[in-house]
Amino acid sequence: MNLTEVERKECFRLYNDHMALMSTFCCFKPKHHVIYHILEKSIWFGNPTLYDCWLDESLNKNLKAACRMQSQLTFEPCVLFAMRKILRPN
Repeated sequence: MNLTEVERKECFRLYNDHMALMSTFCCFKPKHHVIYHILEKSIWFGNPTLYDCWLDESLNKNLKAACRMQSQLTFEPCVLFAMRKILRPN
């Protein structure tokens, strides 16, 4: 459940290596910053693989697409219906 101090230090070392390699390209994304906070708080929250939500966050673009052009009057039912269509496997 919890990372040892050695494991946490190794995570930070690898994160710093990654950031150093990325600095050449100047293409940082907001998730780069989030990773730092996840590592920092791992002492309290434990191993991030036990509570991560990357899949949920990746669905935000689908939610945005479903909300586009929806009426305020029937917003919730329309969005729920649109999400079913968007998330349906092809």
